[in-house]
Amino acid sequence: MGSIRGSEAGALRPLAADTAPLPSELTRKGLVEEGVLKEGDVLCTMTSKGNLSMFKITEVTPTGRFLDPPTYSGTLTLWKPPV
Repeated sequence: MGSIRGSEAGALRPLAADTAPLPSELTRKGLVEEGVLKEGDVLCTMTSKGNLSMFKITEVTPTGRFLDPPTYSGTLTLWKPPV
């Protein structure tokens, strides 16, 4: 887990809470047919332990099965906010 400086924390907090929020539930239609999550997308959130997290999708791999959503690969970065 990396450390985060004030300016970085200030930039990520709004992303984690307010910027382009996803619906509370992503459906198969949204993931498979509408491609809601794409390569290059960045997801930010606060973890249950109060850390900031950022997941960048680097690859979306279709399963080839109509009802199954794709597999998402990427990089996850966690920051412990300053005390």
